[in-house]
Amino acid sequence: MSTEKIIPVVLLCALPASGKSESRAFLRSLPVEKSRAEFKIGFPTIQLDDYPYVEMMKFFDAELEKQGQTRPFYYSELYTFKNPYVWGVLVEMLNEDYHDVINKRTIETTTPTKWMLERLDRISASRGLPKPFENYSADVIAKLCARFDDHCGRFLKEKNDYAKSYSPERTIIIEFARGGGCGAERYPDFFPLPEPFGYQYSLKQFCPEILSVCAMLYIYVTPAQSFEKNLSRAPPVGWTGSTDIFHCVPDVVMHCDYGCDDFMYLLKQSDKDNTLKVPGKDGKTYYIPAGIFDNREDLTTFCRGDVSTWPKDSVEKIYAAMTKAFQGLLQQYKVIHPEM
Repeated sequence: MSTEKIIPVVLLCALPASGKSESRAFLRSLPVEKSRAEFKIGFPTIQLDDYPYVEMMKFFDAELEKQGQTRPFYYSELYTFKNPYVWGVLVEMLNEDYHDVINKRTIETTTPTKWMLERLDRISASRGLPKPFENYSADVIAKLCARFDDHCGRFLKEKNDYAKSYSPERTIIIEFARGGGCGAERYPDFFPLPEPFGYQYSLKQFCPEILSVCAMLYIYVTPAQSFEKNLSRAPPVGWTGSTDIFHCVPDVVMHCDYGCDDFMYLLKQSDKDNTLKVPGKDGKTYYIPAGIFDNREDLTTFCRGDVSTWPKDSVEKIYAAMTKAFQGLLQQYKVIHPEM
């Protein structure tokens, strides 16, 4: 077992299509001991992400609409949440996933879709929101289960596998994106973003167990670059499979939810360098060490290919940028967590 201390939880955040997956691929390509020594990340990592829940909400809505039922989450497949406080529900799902993983808690069920629907009802109610599936008939719910048991079953298996294999030697990566409407570049008093938008709101929803040990790696691209790259990952015409790879965010959502984000604003508000200051749900104040990986020159697209095809000069550039991003993060992490 390595004697190198690792960061237990890294929040990986950015506007859509900024290079999060590619950045993870680069870090994963490094020798395990090198990533531990230089970036304090323990591989293989545990990957938690709120996108699978966003995807399932879209799938459930579409199937319910086919049945002539009301959509619980979205006005249509091209629009934003009916109730933006669902952003908080997504964080609570991540909180629960985190606790399941570190406590090695697995869920055994023969009805994975029903488990997911009941979980969304329970967590929504805990946030003071209506239960999204409370008023549908048993027949409607049965049709949802028949349609999505394979998909939800695969998700649950991966979640259980992470829980079974977890050890403190593995860093947990929590990936999510938050933002607000277009306009920040035109109005100097645009920030803070109104609740429940942006990182200011969502970070406060994380449990103290995460906030007390995490760091954040933020991948920086401009909103215009995010818009452009988002279009490049649209699914091919006629695509009906998973959107793990092809998940182009609808244009209206990009303008309303990701026209800007408040990361840089929050960084400036903190009274400690290279941190985000977050008031926790337990009344305590947490400082999250943060680093910025500047991807405005697109240092990551090459990482989509096989490692054997990666150009040496591209690898050197992303390595230098990633090292710079972690420099201030790790310095501040060691101040806040001297046991590191």
